[in-house]
Formats: sequence, structure tokens, C-alpha cells
Amino acid sequence: MKININSISIIGLGYVGLPSALVLADNGFKVFGVDVNKKLVENLKNGSFESDEPQLENLIKKSLESERFLISTEIVSTDAYLICVPTPCTDSKKADLSFLFRAIDSISSKIKNNSLIIIESTIPIGTTEICKQKLLNSRKDLDPKKIFFSHCPERVLPGNAIYEIINNDRIIGGIDEDSILYCDYIYKRFSKGNIFHTSSKVAEMVKLSENTYRDVNIALANQLKLIAEEAEINLNEVVTLANKHPRVNIHKSGIGVGGHCIPIDPYFLLSNYKFDINLISKARELNIFIESITLSKIINFIESNICEDMQNIYIYGLSYKPNINDFRESPSLRIIEKLINNIKDRCIYAIDPYLEKEYEKSNIKFRKSIDNLHHSILIILVKHEYIKEIIEKECEFKNLKLLDLS
Repeated sequence: MKININSISIIGLGYVGLPSALVLADNGFKVFGVDVNKKLVENLKNGSFESDEPQLENLIKKSLESERFLISTEIVSTDAYLICVPTPCTDSKKADLSFLFRAIDSISSKIKNNSLIIIESTIPIGTTEICKQKLLNSRKDLDPKKIFFSHCPERVLPGNAIYEIINNDRIIGGIDEDSILYCDYIYKRFSKGNIFHTSSKVAEMVKLSENTYRDVNIALANQLKLIAEEAEINLNEVVTLANKHPRVNIHKSGIGVGGHCIPIDPYFLLSNYKFDINLISKARELNIFIESITLSKIINFIESNICEDMQNIYIYGLSYKPNINDFRESPSLRIIEKLINNIKDRCIYAIDPYLEKEYEKSNIKFRKSIDNLHHSILIILVKHEYIKEIIEKECEFKNLKLLDLS
């Protein structure tokens, strides 16, 4: 079968879509980046876009100068469409597919026979097939055998996106064999990792299973932490020694679970399936419960150490993990929201160097840096590199009360 794909539309220029677009443009495709965020589009066009992703700014400049990367808020007709839109979780713990379905609707008028649609967004099992049927329902003139759909789940770590897009192993899940071949033609152009072929349903479940595994493992670590604290045992020592076993890999416990995948994907995996005994749900409950335990520790520490000459209370680390500017589903932010209702007579500073702007909310002041640690309370939730230097010289500060929960 002859495959001729020269132009690709990337729908959604976020954490995954933008670096994917740049990698594709750098590997010879004509790429049209599309996003509904007009400010983002203008910033990209003007070269005023800033990012902590290595190589990203240089690739943007290179791609724009070569005219292999064009940016717009409008869909154009291309040979392939790569969808990288958000799929958040609703209040009822279901996948919100409205962004994905709008993306399908937006390309329906532009698509032609022998076109490929790739979904990289994380989705519940069976969604790729639903998207194809949705497209065909709106375009009765298309030949169903000549419209190709694949799910190729993203595997990107924020802060290292370009490298991981190029080097990570990838899974191509097609709704049929031709869809796999069309998708493989694109990914082989830039991928240095292994590429595995399967069905769209298997690919959907693989992605959800990867992150659910991590959520369940973190829940185990958090359960062990509760036991270790009761038994007055150092959990870090326990985990370090347990992981010396060749078939054991216990994750790190924490203050909760954040990010755009791990705390959400388990709900997507379970959304259409019910079981009397549900390990995945219990793991989710435990990882949410840990946030309440963390909140109690913070409140008790503040109440035990507060005094008249205490100048400031700092809560440090607001992103969902260290050394990134990603605050999606951050447990730190959820904990601070609840702290507002529990500590009302004191001003608290929430500190993170990766904040885009400084602002205030109730009795919490969100700032990028710490002013003065003398006669202060410092509570660490996420340990960015910067704060490690402060911990090392803790003794230099007068009457500093430090609680490290990271």
C-alpha cells in the first residue's frame, strides 16, 4: 500500500502537542499547529513564547524560519491530524471528552478520503472507535475504509518532552491494519524507540494501565508510611532495603498524587466497569486520604510552633512534582485550599519559583520566593532544587522551624 503523508495538523499546542509539532516539522513534515487559545497562538507567532523545556525555543525558531511550522486558530485540510487536547475528569469521575469531540467536529468539514486521525490524548477504552463513528456520521460522503484512526498514547515527562517524544518506545493502536500502517509511516520518521503495533482498544488500556500501576504503587507506599509512622520506623530505610530485592520496586510515598495522568487515568479505566472488590478505587481513596493526613500535620506543626515573634509562615512547593512548572492536579494546591479554612488569623505565604504570577487568595499570599527565614516556619511539600540549599544551611537562620513533608 502506497502511503503519501506530507502535511499534518496538530490540534492542541499544550505540553504534548507543541513539542510533537516541532519534532514533526524538524523531520520534514509540513505542520499546521492549531489551538483555540488566541494569546498562545500570537505568542508563538511572535517568538515571545517561553518554556522550561530544553530545545523547545530553538526548535520553534528553526521551524518558523523554515516555514515548515505554521500556527493558527483555524483548521486547515491536511493529510493527517494529530489530536493532543485535554481530557479532564468530571466531578462524577468520568472522562470529559468534550474537547476531543470538538476536535473531531472541527476537522470533519476539512477531511478527505485516505486521511489519518491520530489521538494522543488519554481516553477510556473504546473511544477511538467512537470518534471514527462520530466523524462518519457527520460525513456520509466519506468511504469508511479510507478513513484511518489510531490511538498512539503520549509518553511525555514535562520538562523533558522533546527527548522523550523522540526516544521513548511507542505504541500504535489502530482500528484496523491500514490505520496502523499509516500511523507507523509518521512515527518511524522521527522515533528512535521501538514501535509496537496493536489494536486501538489495547493501546487505550495500556496507557491507562501504566498510570494506574503507578497510582496503586504510590498508594502502597503511602499505606506503608502510615504503618511506619505508627511503629516509629524510618520508611525511607524500609523502602531502600526492600527495593534491594530484584523483583521489588516500591515507589516513594508523598503528600498525595498530582499531575495530568496518575490521579485521573484510574477513573477512566474504571468508568464503564464495576466490581465488588476494587483495588484501583481503594488505592485512589488512600492517595486522596493522604492529603488530609498532610493537612493535619501542617496545622499541628503551625499550632505547636507559632509564637508572637514568629514573622512568617511559608508553605514551599506548589507544583505536582519537583523542578517543573506544572501545577495540574497538584496535591499541594488542594491542601493549601483547605488550609485557608483552618488557619484564619495568620497570613501564610505559599511559595513556588515556577509560578507565572504572584497573587493573593484569602489569607494566603502566593509568591515566587522567600523573603526572610529568621523567626519563621517553613513547611516543604515539594522539594525543588532551590530549597535544598536552604535546608543545608538551616542552622544559619535564627529560630527557623522546619517541617519537611516532601
